[in-house]
Amino acid sequence: MNKLSIHKILLLAILCVLMAACGINQPKLSSDEIKTSYSIANKAYDDKNYKLALLEYLKLSETINSDAMIWFRIGNSYTRLENYEEAVKAYEKSVLIDPRLSKAWHNMGVIQLKQSVNTWRQMLTYISKDDALYDKALSLSKKLLEVVDDKQSPK
Repeated sequence: MNKLSIHKILLLAILCVLMAACGINQPKLSSDEIKTSYSIANKAYDDKNYKLALLEYLKLSETINSDAMIWFRIGNSYTRLENYEEAVKAYEKSVLIDPRLSKAWHNMGVIQLKQSVNTWRQMLTYISKDDALYDKALSLSKKLLEVVDDKQSPK
């Protein structure tokens, strides 16, 4: 490869990086679009249309990434749609932004308890009753189930 080709490739690579960087700092939504998106998201959430609410809250999060309530609502929407892994991630973002947001801590804890119960139940279906850990798994599973059975849903 000659020097001219190498320079063209380097120049093209630098141009691509600069073009990509220009789009990073620009807001994704205008002020009016943010208001509209909030309105649509909140109405959809109130109407229990969690798929639409999630899409709108995610759109808002691209522009307003540091709003704990947006991430909280994203977590709740994922929870209602039974996507618990994503819900926990959203609640984690929410409490990173506002560690005093007790509703996010609560909902995250409830989901994690339910996931733990599931793990113990699965263990009990796969291991033999002769296994040294079977009785311990059964006991822990029952105790965790008592806590979770309070039917604590997202706040």
